Amino acid sequence: MLVSPATLAINLNLLSVGLKATEISEKAEQIQKNLGKLAKSLREVEDLWNTLYVHIKNAYNKAGEVNEKQSKLKLTFEQIAQIEEQE
Repeated sequence: MLVSPATLAINLNLLSVGLKATEISEKAEQIQKNLGKLAKSLREVEDLWNTLYVHIKNAYNKAGEVNEKQSKLKLTFEQIAQIEEQE
């Protein structure tokens, strides 16, 4: 490209801006790809968390049931033991 001394600085500036725009575009594409990967990973973690949450909730509920049954069993045992002691 032929340029005069008066337009050389302008053309160099336009080339610089063009290179920066290309660089920004490439970075934007990479950022979009990484955001896609991040979104996929986030969905996977969310699914795993939901599964874990359900397991923890079920274990908590079962612990309450077992505790209640153990208390009743202990009470029954103590009642039987008192009968044995009275005889």
